[in-house]
Amino acid sequence: MKENIQFKYEAEIQGYIIAMPEVIHMSSIDEWIADFSLELASFPPEKRVVMLVNTNQHNFESKKPRHP
Repeated sequence: MKENIQFKYEAEIQGYIIAMPEVIHMSSIDEWIADFSLELASFPPEKRVVMLVNTNQHNFESKKPRHP
């Protein structure tokens, strides 16, 4: 689905590239959390995991400009 968060493992960086769509619904975030949690569970607990997140220039609601 176009609005789903995508992730894939890249051996070159030994980690994940996560790509966010332009519009993200809470259901997409919940689905990604469940899917990615299963993915991470397949690694030993001590394994270091790299994550690169492409936010697609998403302007997060929690990111508010600071006023001087």
